[in-house]
Amino acid sequence: MDSSTDRTSGDRGYVIAMVTLLLVPMIGFMALAIDVGAWYTQATKVQRAVDAAALAGVVWMPDADKAETVAVETISKHGVNFGEVYDDGNGGTPPRWDLRVEAVPGNDFQLRVVLTDNTAPIFFGEMFIDNVDITRQAISEFVKPVPIGSSGHTLGIQCNVSGSNNTNECNGVPQAGYWLRIVGPQRPHHHGDYKAAACLGLGGAPCDVSADPTAATNTGFDPDGYTLAIDVPVKDQPVTVEIFSPGWFDNQPRWLDGSGNPTNTNTGVRNGAAWDERDAWGDDSEINTKFSLFEADGSVLTTPLHPGTEVAGCTTIYGYGTDRAVLGDGDYADEWKVHCTFTPTFADIYPLQVQTYGFPGAGNHGGKTNAYSVRAYYGFTPPSELTPGVQPKVYALDFMSIASRSGVTRFEIAEIDPVHAGKTLSLRLFDPGDGSGDITLTVRDPNGATPANCVMRDWDPEDQAPPNLVPVDDQSTCTAITRIDGGSPANQYNDKWLEIQIPLPVSYTCTDCYWSIDYTAPSGFGEGTTWAVSVLGDPVRIVG
Repeated sequence: MDSSTDRTSGDRGYVIAMVTLLLVPMIGFMALAIDVGAWYTQATKVQRAVDAAALAGVVWMPDADKAETVAVETISKHGVNFGEVYDDGNGGTPPRWDLRVEAVPGNDFQLRVVLTDNTAPIFFGEMFIDNVDITRQAISEFVKPVPIGSSGHTLGIQCNVSGSNNTNECNGVPQAGYWLRIVGPQRPHHHGDYKAAACLGLGGAPCDVSADPTAATNTGFDPDGYTLAIDVPVKDQPVTVEIFSPGWFDNQPRWLDGSGNPTNTNTGVRNGAAWDERDAWGDDSEINTKFSLFEADGSVLTTPLHPGTEVAGCTTIYGYGTDRAVLGDGDYADEWKVHCTFTPTFADIYPLQVQTYGFPGAGNHGGKTNAYSVRAYYGFTPPSELTPGVQPKVYALDFMSIASRSGVTRFEIAEIDPVHAGKTLSLRLFDPGDGSGDITLTVRDPNGATPANCVMRDWDPEDQAPPNLVPVDDQSTCTAITRIDGGSPANQYNDKWLEIQIPLPVSYTCTDCYWSIDYTAPSGFGEGTTWAVSVLGDPVRIVG
């Protein structure tokens, strides 16, 4: 008998025995691999749910209760049933899902959402484990709109055209250097108001929007005008909104000398009825200005104008017509007028709409200019400008049209907080830097320094796609030449947009975070222009 045959037969039995012994754990490991894949899929599902919930909820911060309500609603839409329970093996039926929604300490505009699935599905792995829980979290952040123009509770000059300090409204007041401004729709676009001017050229038949806004030849014309923010930090306390010279219809307030001629000093006597009434276009030189304050909705992401609810008692039309006769000159010129007092129900942005078109009594043919300022404060008495304490902030949203005070050449343009470090700041200036003589424009950071690596572009008309970004002037010092005396044209950006993009370093930090624009204007300077400021990138994002 062959001994090798006997050994083979014995080995054959050994192999069968080993395979039989190993088959059970092999099947178990294969089953566990299937379960691990299922857990990975479930973890992805949970992560998507918390990401969506964090993004949806953060826009309601700092209202943590509202943010949590929205987060629960959002997660439920991702297939999570918060009423579901499971058998814990000890006779108990605890909830399958645990959710935690909370503010991030030290940041009122960040939200943390943590979701736990206490019993992820187990298909084949019960021989190894009894239960698997999966926890995922997301931290979201909402960056509020860039505040344009203001560093406090007042936006705009608070005194007459000379900026003199011998009126009550001017004592101790830091001068911003400009009024807010809005024009009548019949005014030419090239005078610097991008949104309220309907016409590219002089008014008249080619640009008659009195009955049809589609007749506008300025593609940037917006019948809704401009939107300011009354940013309220604390709710349930009365807030008063005041407007300085709310209804005058000239370029800016004028004083008369002893001969009755307009002057830029206040050495003469103010006579509202005889103020300089130049610059009239269209069939009707007067304009009426409507100021409408809208309710906030509790979300810092939105400013609800359309649709929106007006704050009761906070909509008024100021102007040359019947309202002027009722209110009198003293309520328009060189003094503050209480627009309204309201009690905010949210710590949020209350949008203040300013428009000269499209409402009853608007005077849609008007081509005059209304220069004004706005302030807001808690209570019924204006606080000291030098020590205002905690007050609402007033700033422009998206766009701001201004008329500058002659002789002032530095203007605050926007507050750029350190949260924007590593992003790109975009400054858009329409029709900037007109005047006389040679004029240059320089951007300065909060420390007064000129940022490096500025890139600029200009384009005209605005309804065409702008060219690629190029360094059109001095890139290293963030300076643009806006006027060349004797140039052709002299005003380099007349009726054009100038955009300046500035990369913010990742180490960017500041305390007083306002950026400014300097003009060199040796021959005098007085400007009407429109600004738009943004930080490129998504304001709502996942940060952790």
